[in-house]
This record gives sequence, C-alpha cells and structure tokens, in this order.
Amino acid sequence: NVKKEIDSMTKKGNFVNKLVELKGKNMDFYFTSHKALKSFATRLHNKYGGTIKMSSSIFSKDFLTSKDLFRVSVYYEPWKFNIGDVIAFDDKLIKITGLGKLPVGLNLMTAKQGKFDPPKTYEILEKTQGVVIKIYPHIEVYTSKSFESITMHNKPDVQTNQKVKLVKYKGKNIHQ
Repeated sequence: NVKKEIDSMTKKGNFVNKLVELKGKNMDFYFTSHKALKSFATRLHNKYGGTIKMSSSIFSKDFLTSKDLFRVSVYYEPWKFNIGDVIAFDDKLIKITGLGKLPVGLNLMTAKQGKFDPPKTYEILEKTQGVVIKIYPHIEVYTSKSFESITMHNKPDVQTNQKVKLVKYKGKNIHQ
C-alpha cells in the first residue's frame, strides 16, 4: 500500500532518495522535498488513518542566501486493525468497514454504522466460522473449530445450513 503511494509520487517528480526497512513493518523514507514528504504523510493519514506527527528543526544554513535550512521529520503509525476485523472497547463491538482519518465501523450490538474515534486501548477479537443448525427457539451454530454447537446472542436474519462468522466476547458468541 505504501509503495503504491510512493510510485504515484515519483510519477509527479518527487523522489525517495533512500528507503531503510527497520524491524517489524517500520520504514524510514528520505525524500528530496519536504513538501513532498508532508503531502505523502497526509495522503497516508487520509487514506489509511492512524497517528501522524510532524516536526521540523534547523539543519544548516545556506551561506549564500543566509536562510535557515530545515530537516522535516514525520512519524506515521497506522491503525493496528484492518478492514473486516472486530474490535472491542467500552462494551462495544465494532466491525471495521472502512479506514481513513477516522475509521468506519458497524456496531454489532445496535447494527448502526458510522465513523468513530478509536480509544488508545482496544482488543481485536478472534473470528471463528460455523454453520447454523437451529433457528428456533434460539440460534445455534456448529463450529468446526471446537466441534460443538454454540448459542448466538444477537439475532441476525439467518437460515438453517447458512455459513456464519462469529466472535466471542465476554463469554457470548456474536454474529458479525
């Protein structure tokens, strides 16, 4: 994703002098222009969301024009979740449906969708798959992972023999 953004910038004449891959998924980019760096960072932030911090410091002085030369640093950290993940915070279960400055999510308990500001601490829930085996009086799902039938706690519109995805939160199985 990031490399696609860099390729689109090089077509416009802004180049990356150096690319250093650090441990994990971290990278350092050295741009030819500080304006290109700022636009690259804001484009990443607008498209994928996350945290962005920009700072500039005096690096040197141009002795011909007596102007200060600045070195610009940008810190960008994307969200730890992706589209399709279910996160839990403040007794809310949100399925991520879009990323951006603010992520878009579907509240699994109220079935309302909207943008939200994710808190600093949240939990990414593990997903399991199953097949609906019973609808009345309550929905039961057979999971191939645990080889047992479990009860679903929210009431989605499902049919018998339909494949469903579930998340487990505080002992309850929720349809996503």
